[in-house]
Amino acid sequence: YIVGQNFDKTGMIVAGIYENGATKQILDYTIENGTNLYKGQTSVTITYNGLSTTQNITVVEKSVVGISITKLPSKTQYIQNEEDLDLTGGLLKVTYNDNSTEELNLNSELITVEGFDNTNIGTNTIEITYMEFTITLDVVIIENPNISNPDDEEPDDQNPDDQNPDDQNPDDQDPDDQNPDDQNPDDQNPDDQNPDDQNPDDQNPDDQDPDDQNPDDQNPDDEDDQKGNAESSNFDNADYVINKVQLHTFTDKNTQEYLLVDLTINGISRNTENDSYKYYYYLSPNQDENSIQDWIEINEEQTSNDSISFEVNSKDIKNYLELLSSDTLYLYIREVTTKGGSQAVTVSKPMKVELNTDIDIEIYRDNAKIENMNSNNNSNNNNNNNNNQSGNDTTIAQENFPKTGLRNILIIGVAIILLGTLVFFIRYKILNSYVK
Repeated sequence: YIVGQNFDKTGMIVAGIYENGATKQILDYTIENGTNLYKGQTSVTITYNGLSTTQNITVVEKSVVGISITKLPSKTQYIQNEEDLDLTGGLLKVTYNDNSTEELNLNSELITVEGFDNTNIGTNTIEITYMEFTITLDVVIIENPNISNPDDEEPDDQNPDDQNPDDQNPDDQDPDDQNPDDQNPDDQNPDDQNPDDQNPDDQNPDDQDPDDQNPDDQNPDDEDDQKGNAESSNFDNADYVINKVQLHTFTDKNTQEYLLVDLTINGISRNTENDSYKYYYYLSPNQDENSIQDWIEINEEQTSNDSISFEVNSKDIKNYLELLSSDTLYLYIREVTTKGGSQAVTVSKPMKVELNTDIDIEIYRDNAKIENMNSNNNSNNNNNNNNNQSGNDTTIAQENFPKTGLRNILIIGVAIILLGTLVFFIRYKILNSYVK
């Protein structure tokens, strides 16, 4: 729940247990402290006929989980060294952890914009930041037409100067001036024949095509508009599956021990019209993380449209010491999508990490897999049965423990005992201190 929301009893069934052991559903119960929930509240109370029970809940503050650009600014092209950035008309969509959204103007004071540089011609990528989320937007820097025209005119201005001697020739060649008079037949207007005016003048529209090309030059931006903006995938129904766990230990105490956890995130509704996707993960002891900095990039190639598969390596986890002291872990997934010149970022809801005894655990010592765990256990059970049949008390240690393979047995035993939670896999260093 989000702070300020009310408890929703939808789907909850309350049953009364009677003295004869029978149970019956109760409908006219009351709920205490279930309105205007506050941060940190852990339960609501259900009462009926003087009896009460509690329903556990989690309440966190409203926070941003993603941002995206829903409308590009009116201006996306800028003249080199002249025009300043103007984001008027652009809209930023902000998504919260209660699935509510709001739109902000890109020129809002709540938004930070960095990276604009109009000194270099070409694409300029700017960063737009709201809260702890950052996305990018591409604008185009074009050449200043006023800079090149004077240079083009100077040689043209020289030509008249160069032609002044030529202008003297007509003066010297006054007889030649008669030729134009004699050439009055030429005035029959091959020149005036509107053919010349026809399509040279009509070529002006063709000459305007370059002008029309300027919109064509702008078409990449128009194409981006036509293509639409980047959209985030839907993680509302996302959940994880732990496929396999590898614990790597070493006899050399100076060699770092580590874990490899093979995970799959299912229940994702991915928007397949985006140009690119990048994914990151983060493990935290907190359920209401609002400012995650140390995201770990997922480098595995994703081939499914409704799941993400990747491997967690404990060597990559920067908040490792923080996780050691926690009894509960939560997994967050961050998605960054791009489409055209727009970008969208979203963060999944926290997924509580738990394990069950069906998980495939592989234990390695000095990079060699410890095999036949089950056969070892069965052998130990058979030995215990034989001892019981002989009348020996197996609950009492007989003299000294055998030293061969003792560390392996203890590691396996600790793994089995603590299999009920992933915390074991993060806290195994502490446990191994007793083995070493």
